[in-house]
Amino acid sequence: MKKLRVAVLGTGMIVRRAHLPALLGDARVDVAAIYGRNKETAGELAAEFGISTVAGTIEEATGVDGLNAVAVALPNFLHRQAAEAALKARLHILMEKPLATSLDDARAMVNGASAAGIGFAVNLPQRHRPSMRFIRDAIETARIGNVQTVEVRMLRRAGIPGFGTWFTRKQTAGGGVLADLGPHVIDLALWLSGSASAAVTESRIWRSFGPLGKGLGDWSPHQPVEASATQFDVEDRASVSLRSDKGVEIRCDVAWAYAGPDENRVRVIGDKGGLDYWPEANGDRQPLRYFDADLNSRSMAVAGDHADLTPAWKQCVASFIDDIGSGRPLPRGDGALAVHEIIDRVYQRSRVN
Repeated sequence: MKKLRVAVLGTGMIVRRAHLPALLGDARVDVAAIYGRNKETAGELAAEFGISTVAGTIEEATGVDGLNAVAVALPNFLHRQAAEAALKARLHILMEKPLATSLDDARAMVNGASAAGIGFAVNLPQRHRPSMRFIRDAIETARIGNVQTVEVRMLRRAGIPGFGTWFTRKQTAGGGVLADLGPHVIDLALWLSGSASAAVTESRIWRSFGPLGKGLGDWSPHQPVEASATQFDVEDRASVSLRSDKGVEIRCDVAWAYAGPDENRVRVIGDKGGLDYWPEANGDRQPLRYFDADLNSRSMAVAGDHADLTPAWKQCVASFIDDIGSGRPLPRGDGALAVHEIIDRVYQRSRVN
């Protein structure tokens, strides 16, 4: 098979930790070019990872000869521009979440790719984690009966990224923790429940610690902290309740910063049993417990995998390459768009507390 030539758009932490190792770790891929808003950083990554071309603009990157696809990991407000450049060059797209800063932009990208016959996938690695695959298999084999409830929590005690940068401003990010972690938890909940969409039944969003410069994480560099709403005008915690098109009750909770412990929990309750992935309570060695129809419980032989998503990121890339290189139906981004529509409804109906 001829190698697929890919341009990487972006130079942030997610590119260094996820996109480049995953792409370069696939023997079917040649990373032909890289673009970043900071050309010096792009040059450093190119030298480190052996990339021959450092582009000066998005359009220059998508115009490199012989490209087949782009991986987009730019700031959220540049996603639509990058997608339009890729579509103009007829390149398949692997997009970082969230899709865009607005629902209109998200729909324009997904619908544009579909109309052009271009593959459009979104980097949502949670469903590729071995533990989540195990849970999904248990659901599909009716081990817990009919699914009634799915709960997913991704709570960080102190994990605000890029304070004072585009990351914490509504205009450039499109939202806060719900836009950042929300796609992960909502997509995972829908996938585990076998649902394609869901209605929002209840939601709350809070902005408590970010405006004070508290709860900062180490994911990306911060600007000097000042107690100013102009540096942080997004939410740092959100809670969403959904009813899926399959009748499943879904609860998703996310936080960049809150007065509580880190929590990475996934719980699925059926009418004949349940599964509870909870490493903070059950330990990383065997974080998953199974509850049977007699209400007995036991640990399952599944290791904790929430802290290192590298294998899941690699599987995202492998799935994307499989889709665009094997002749099977191209990814359309419909699932990611359904998630974005849910998040948009939450923002429309919720007042920041």
